[in-house]
Amino acid sequence: MPEQFKIEEGKTYEYVVHGSVLILLGFILFSVHWIFTIFVVILGIGMFLIKTGVEINYETKSIRKYTVFLGLKVGTWYNLNNYQAAELRYNSQRIGAQKVYWSSYFSPKPRSTDTYDLLLIDKQGKPLLLNPFLKFSIGNKTLEALKKIKGLANRNFAAERLANQKK
Repeated sequence: MPEQFKIEEGKTYEYVVHGSVLILLGFILFSVHWIFTIFVVILGIGMFLIKTGVEINYETKSIRKYTVFLGLKVGTWYNLNNYQAAELRYNSQRIGAQKVYWSSYFSPKPRSTDTYDLLLIDKQGKPLLLNPFLKFSIGNKTLEALKKIKGLANRNFAAERLANQKK
């Protein structure tokens, strides 16, 4: 059995707005000094290139969601001995205004954001949201990898829901 399981989500574009603001700020700072512009624009571009993923260390029985920013991988490790279960849940949030007074061409249509949330349930039953996956396949693959941890119960509510929708 490998000591570590790693699954990359890739670029999630969570920080596009932050990166855009930094790039704009960098060009504004050009009036002060060009070196500030270079530094801030590099940080802004780095925000566009942020990648995320999940790592499981079987030897230490720990898991983390990591973020890679400009080549530096950061994330908090959680000891799985402190948790009794791992769950994958489907989450859908409806976005959009109910009453719109613009023309129908410009009106925002209601949309939903679907995620597959990986939750760790501690000994007291309190959930910890480890990662909201955008794709079911990645969340399911991570939950399958967690089955190798002895003493950690698994429940895939997202798969159950998807199976019920197909009926």
